[in-house]
Amino acid sequence: LANECLDERFIAALRQAFHTAEDSHNPQDLMLLWRIARGVFMLANHALTRRYMRHDIFEDTMGMLEFDEGLPEDRRICHRQVLKVAVRFKQVLSFQDAELLERIHLNYRLQYLKDYALARVLDDAALASLTQLVIMNNNFLLDYLRQNDALLSQLFDGLKNKDMQSLLFLQDACRLAKTMPPSERKLLYEKMMQHQ
Repeated sequence: LANECLDERFIAALRQAFHTAEDSHNPQDLMLLWRIARGVFMLANHALTRRYMRHDIFEDTMGMLEFDEGLPEDRRICHRQVLKVAVRFKQVLSFQDAELLERIHLNYRLQYLKDYALARVLDDAALASLTQLVIMNNNFLLDYLRQNDALLSQLFDGLKNKDMQSLLFLQDACRLAKTMPPSERKLLYEKMMQHQ
């Protein structure tokens, strides 16, 4: 089933069905699409989750999740508006790697999906899968930071200049490092100490 949901023809048809249902204000079809979108994440498949939350499709995915059949219409959240308008990405360090930036954005979308969009309907397996994906991305990002002397220098230069965003970034990095294996966390902290 997961492989079928990954098929680009299926994704294109699903997106087209969503646009048609939304344009025609068809509540029955929109609720069916909500069930399908929820079902995609309930499969707890990492490849599937990453694909449906990628930059080229996440807006439609989140749009489908706006039509939660378990919530009255006046209590539903406009997830697309939250992710596209209300959230501001503050780039403290200048990341040149496009894949890294995509992972940062993906991680935010995964967190939002887990904590807001699907929080009330996730079963244990789906919640564990989303949590594991977030942790894996965090570890990848922190490892990238550890291996990049230029970024660490930029971070600690900001701290020396009393830049509040740099301090908040460092606090977040240390908070996220708690999920890393102890040996990797130690390497990260040692690398940070070299730049202080």
